Amino acid sequence: MKDRRSRGLAFGLVGAFSLALIATVGASAFAAATPRHGGHLTAGTESDWHPLDPLTAYAISDAAVQNPIYDTLLRHTADGQIKPDLVKSYDVSSDGLTYTLHLRHGVKFQDGTPFNAKAVKFNFDRDLNKQGHCACGAFFAPIKSAEVKGPYTVAIHLKERYAALPSVLATVYGEMVSPAAVKKYGKAYPRHPVGTGPFKYVGGVPGQIANYVRWKGYWRKGEPYLDKVTIKAMPNTQSRYASVQSGAIQVAENVGYRQVLDAKSNPNVKVMHEHGLGTLFVMMQVAKPPFNSLKARRALTYATNFEAINKGVFRDLYTTGVESPFPKASWAYPGKHVPGYAAYDLSKAKKLVKELGGLSFSISTEENPAAVQLVQALQSEWAQAGIKATINQVDQATLINDASQGKFQAMLFRWRGSYDPDGNVYPFFYCHARFNNIKVCNKHLDKLLDEGRHTLKRSERKRIYAKVAQVIAKQSYYDFLYVADWWRVMSPKVHGIPGRPNNWLILRKAWLSK
Repeated sequence: MKDRRSRGLAFGLVGAFSLALIATVGASAFAAATPRHGGHLTAGTESDWHPLDPLTAYAISDAAVQNPIYDTLLRHTADGQIKPDLVKSYDVSSDGLTYTLHLRHGVKFQDGTPFNAKAVKFNFDRDLNKQGHCACGAFFAPIKSAEVKGPYTVAIHLKERYAALPSVLATVYGEMVSPAAVKKYGKAYPRHPVGTGPFKYVGGVPGQIANYVRWKGYWRKGEPYLDKVTIKAMPNTQSRYASVQSGAIQVAENVGYRQVLDAKSNPNVKVMHEHGLGTLFVMMQVAKPPFNSLKARRALTYATNFEAINKGVFRDLYTTGVESPFPKASWAYPGKHVPGYAAYDLSKAKKLVKELGGLSFSISTEENPAAVQLVQALQSEWAQAGIKATINQVDQATLINDASQGKFQAMLFRWRGSYDPDGNVYPFFYCHARFNNIKVCNKHLDKLLDEGRHTLKRSERKRIYAKVAQVIAKQSYYDFLYVADWWRVMSPKVHGIPGRPNNWLILRKAWLSK
């Protein structure tokens, strides 16, 4: 199978379009009385994945296949709080430049290697090694070094204040690999991944099928409940849904809106909906015509009446009212109406198009029916303002590769979102940042993004990110469409999978009823 590392710029934003239905069944409704041990659960993801190594993790499917193997240093609760995991607690120095991690005792990797401060330092050294090309680069850039301060104490030294660090350590970049396994297998390590997680990897087809068995030495006593887990890449959303109905799999990740509509009235399946931390939007390349012109960008956003598309085409299924990178699930949510955002106004759109002497461009999108239908609706709507859009349909890998290289004029894009608002903006809008696909370089915005990272108090950070949202709105870098919510369809026999706004598939408490 060919390498698809280019998908990293998406962090799991490609795949079937999950529309945000308003009516939903919460995860708590699926709680069952008494967990039972045993059983084999199979889940289908929306795309294939990178090697089973946190060093190369990018996409949402990467997280799904790695979560069974690895624990994180810290963890997120459903409401975004930071809680202990492999780290029992941590301290922050008065200058904000050193985080001291106090590790949990008595934990071992699945190969018997002890989990301790030396193992954590090994992981940080590996991530920070530029030769390793860690996908965490955009998020670990403020880290200077890791220092062993005791058998179970590690100091993380920073180059600058970094308020988002605890949240980052609760993502795939806080997953710990076995130093012994890395040394033993070298470049072949991803085929023999070893973590401290609830399940041991026992083989499969790289990027396509991953098989796991219950690890009896897991440090959380009594967990996991399942004996076996299999995760399969199933890019076709209808196929994922049909496979749950037939019993071939028990969990279908991120199904499309047509499948959700059917599933809601289907007594043989159940649906889990989570309000996402990210958004779906049209991003515009500001480094070249026509969207190097602010007038062109604002003309496009003024010409977009997504509320009408939502009602007329998608039966009011999307969660709309998005004017910033921070949806309601984010603590940085600035409110529905962001000052400066070019909300729908056809007369203003026509006026700008006339001043420009016309506006035409190509918009790239993934070649799946839901995405194409959405872009066609936008195309028709934009035409009312005199805007001519040509649709460029490409496969997932090509779409993300084109994004990373700036090979687009406009592109329909989805970002899964981050618990910390820094992750929704800094990597994408900071000058020369790794995921700055639109090639923006705005010194005022950079200053605000730096302030957001350097300020530790959440209330102050919220005010800063409100200003960030206003700059992005006034510059019309994105034409926001809807919240990137998540939909999971499951067999009624599946229990214990918690809902998370980042859509992580967490299976350590999952179990199957008879």
